[in-house]
Amino acid sequence: MEKKRVEFIDLAKGFCIILVVFNHIHKGFDAPYMLADSFKMFRMPLYFFLSGLFFKRYEGFGGFMKRKTNKLLIPFAFFFLLTSFLVPNIILYLTQSLFKLRLLWSFFYPEFFPNFPIWFLLCLFEMNIIFYLIYLIAGKCKNHEILVMTILSGIIGYVGYYLGHNQLNLYMFLDTAMSALPFFYVGFITRKYTTILQANRIDKFNIPIACVLMLITYLFACHIDYSTNNFIQVSFLRVYGCGLAGVFAVIFISKAIKKLPYISYLGRYSIMLLCTHFIIVSYLNPRLKSFISSDWVAIFVSLTITLALYAVIIPFMKRFMPHVTAQKDVINIK
Repeated sequence: MEKKRVEFIDLAKGFCIILVVFNHIHKGFDAPYMLADSFKMFRMPLYFFLSGLFFKRYEGFGGFMKRKTNKLLIPFAFFFLLTSFLVPNIILYLTQSLFKLRLLWSFFYPEFFPNFPIWFLLCLFEMNIIFYLIYLIAGKCKNHEILVMTILSGIIGYVGYYLGHNQLNLYMFLDTAMSALPFFYVGFITRKYTTILQANRIDKFNIPIACVLMLITYLFACHIDYSTNNFIQVSFLRVYGCGLAGVFAVIFISKAIKKLPYISYLGRYSIMLLCTHFIIVSYLNPRLKSFISSDWVAIFVSLTITLALYAVIIPFMKRFMPHVTAQKDVINIK
């Protein structure tokens, strides 16, 4: 039987994936807005936090690897091969265009990703492995597990931040996996030491708390980019303080609302949007720009059309592509 879902978590994921889609649509237009940096502070950290919130040891490292391979690595590999290697090379062959040849090992170089958003799946897979190793090391330090996990997660996070602060990049988004690890860890300890997933007496203050946290994020937001691990001229405390403020703001707002049917639906299947929306956006944006003079009108038309299409795309992918969209396992767990 399917486990009962936490509705407000699906809503939080829905808000987050809509912000991701909006961001990739917006990049195709010249339309600056005042909340751009604020959204960047918590948009991807929210996903990392939620992953840590639901971290489990499972059957041991082997079982954990199988599960994360099914849920993250196989979808990444499939959509990378299809949308960032096979299709671009077929188009290159048929059209004799001037596009660069897409090499099979181009995932080492993010600039070669035609379907760039799938970077997140590879990064999250690496982060899960790093945290599991920390979990195993901490487990050997009886009575000091949390202290050891805090220290190791903080050190690795700082190293990742240092690399981004000094424009030193590692292959395959490993630097981002390191710098964003503290968000994963905070998700883990939040689940362990709070009742955030259940109704509690603090819930009546969710909206006021969220407003204060969002104001903090807005006032101290700055330009960063997790996909390129870019933290130039940004302090460590600002990155993680604003990031966590924004993350908890979305969590508290979502918990207060509980459910918005279509947005929650998109959140539940957010991996499908993550892996495919960039293809739709890349087709829509140039065509909308050609006959809509207002950039903001074109942006919202593109966003509306893209999100509406998933009323059809999600059922199609559930029916015909369940193994490459984390709905069914490719590797048998038992």
